[in-house]
Amino acid sequence: MNINEAISQEVKRSKRDNTTIIRSEKPSLLIIPMLKNLTGVKGFSAYVNANYEELQDKLEEGLGDKKETPQKLVNLGKSVKPEFMEKYYEFTVEDVQKIKPTWYSSTEKGVIDAFRDYGKAGLAAFLLEARSNTELQKSLDTLKLDSNFAQSLVRLGESNNYSFTTQEVNDALTGLKFREPSNDDEGEATRKVIGRIWA
Repeated sequence: MNINEAISQEVKRSKRDNTTIIRSEKPSLLIIPMLKNLTGVKGFSAYVNANYEELQDKLEEGLGDKKETPQKLVNLGKSVKPEFMEKYYEFTVEDVQKIKPTWYSSTEKGVIDAFRDYGKAGLAAFLLEARSNTELQKSLDTLKLDSNFAQSLVRLGESNNYSFTTQEVNDALTGLKFREPSNDDEGEATRKVIGRIWA
């Protein structure tokens, strides 16, 4: 069984409070739900980097004035929805312009390359890698789902050459909660696992 099949069996959406309920305590089951929460500029940058061959033509179509590139990236984000996402990527021209290295380049191609580099080693990139890397999934499943989970995930990322913060992990965990195994998705058998983020 691959990670997508495992997740579809163990992860359900709660109609009552619009949260994601995970029925197993395997951290690898968090990969897709966390990616779904990373719909901003960094998440899209990581997705572009991981899928550059597929997106290259769209990115490089009509290369020209680098001033138009941020809007082009915003428009592309609004048109790309990976199969594991529920919505499109949403960010602004200003979000792209805040990526400092993008403006050091004198060409649009240079701006696109800098944009790809922006999310190359962050949390979204780590999760995209873990999605298809069974060894990384096994390492994830050794982590405990407790109040130190975010710190443990940061350390695991660092040991695999990724760099992200505990705040980024906590933000990606927003709206996720674990439930004791039960036949009733709306039952009361919920237990707190990770502090303020998980209910």
